[in-house]
This record gives sequence, structure tokens and C-alpha cells, in this order.
Amino acid sequence: MIFNSLSAYTSEVAQIEYRAFLSKLPGPKGVHLCGNPDWSFLLNADIDILSVDAFSWGHIFVRYVDEVKEFLRLGKIISWGIIPTLKYPKISVLFKSIII
Repeated sequence: MIFNSLSAYTSEVAQIEYRAFLSKLPGPKGVHLCGNPDWSFLLNADIDILSVDAFSWGHIFVRYVDEVKEFLRLGKIISWGIIPTLKYPKISVLFKSIII
């Protein structure tokens, strides 16, 4: 974790720097993460599309109700990734797990 009490690099500084970086890019801005990041940080960043590994991390992501509501209220998009990429090396195993 980058943001903690021992680091001088706070989430506030990171947010300012990330917004400055995004402001230089044309068009819609999006982020995809396969892991479990600081969801509040991303939902409050100046991004238009957030791609979430809902299969692996959806149970945690849905705890951010207020942030998700506000993100969607602003007309932004959440892409709910439901196809696992690491847990199931064979597609047949995936289909069996979904069907059963």
C-alpha cells in the first residue's frame, strides 16, 4: 500500500498528481485493475470508466455504495468484469463452476 502513516506520499498528493496526469490526455479516461485497490481513490478520481474485476473483487467493491452511486450519478461507467483470468486455467472448468 502506498498511502499510509509512514509515507510522505499521501492519497491527497496522489490524487492531485493523478488528476494532473489525466488532464493531459485527450478523450475519455479509464482504468482497469485486476486487484483490490483503494476503490475510494479511483471512484473519486477524474476517470470516466472504471473496469472492475467483479468476479474476484466484487464482494469488496460493492461495499463502496455512496462512492459508486456518485460515480454513476455523474454519468460515468463501471465495467463489471465477470470472466476470471487467473483462477480457471481452462475454460471448461470456468463453465462448470458457473453452471453448478
